[in-house]
Amino acid sequence: MNFLNLPGKHRSQDSSYRVIPAPYEGNTTYGDGQSDAPKAVIEASHHLEYYDAQTHTEPYQAGILTTNPANDHESIHDRVSNVDFDEAFPVILGGDHSVTIPAVNALPSDVDVIIFDAHADMRYSWKGSNTNHACVTRRLSASRDITLLGSRSMDKAEYEAIQDSASVSLARPTDIPSHIVDNLGPKVHVSIDVDCFDPSIISQTGTSVPGGLTYQEVTRQLREIFDTHEVVSVDIVEFAPNVSEPSRRRVESFTLARLTYHVFGMFSTCSDSTRT
Repeated sequence: MNFLNLPGKHRSQDSSYRVIPAPYEGNTTYGDGQSDAPKAVIEASHHLEYYDAQTHTEPYQAGILTTNPANDHESIHDRVSNVDFDEAFPVILGGDHSVTIPAVNALPSDVDVIIFDAHADMRYSWKGSNTNHACVTRRLSASRDITLLGSRSMDKAEYEAIQDSASVSLARPTDIPSHIVDNLGPKVHVSIDVDCFDPSIISQTGTSVPGGLTYQEVTRQLREIFDTHEVVSVDIVEFAPNVSEPSRRRVESFTLARLTYHVFGMFSTCSDSTRT
């Protein structure tokens, strides 16, 4: 797999960007197919233009290396641990949302987390596992501050756990001003569960929820995050490309490939003051 189908000179070990495929799919809750997502998104990226019109950049010129797939939590942790963050910026392509746990645990301890997600993921355990995709926020909040963006589906116990937590902040989908991430430190990891999008944008996901964010809303919020924080890494998870709906699969795979490349463009244009 080779993001953008780049020639060798633009995907060397010295590349400024990394795409880490993480096709791990554990014990899903409703829909499945997340293990197919990295391949689908990378294949769709072959049809992207090299110029990112929103940031007026061509990130490929700094090199984009696609690593070998990380197929389990241990290899995801190892792959992220091996990134020199002073030299390269990684995007992890999942896989179900549980891949975020080993990815974030591989980061320095001063990195907080912003999660775009329709669900709170504050369950202590789910389906016999405390590292299930439904437990991501709960696990990470034990050691890091978390801001949830776009969450609109949770049970009462999860909501109460957020209210009782000193490390988790919840923003409603319609309430995304810049101050919502002021509780976080200067360095952040951004996790994008694609069910944060309204189903009219991304429908092929484990559990889609109506009332979500548009593509423009997500990218606008990302722009603000990149401008105000040092984003050290990003993951994009929970896409479940459905072979029985080839038209939607093609459109949504391309949408997420474009989002991935746009993230590289935003990183390349963020203020040097956010990279201390």
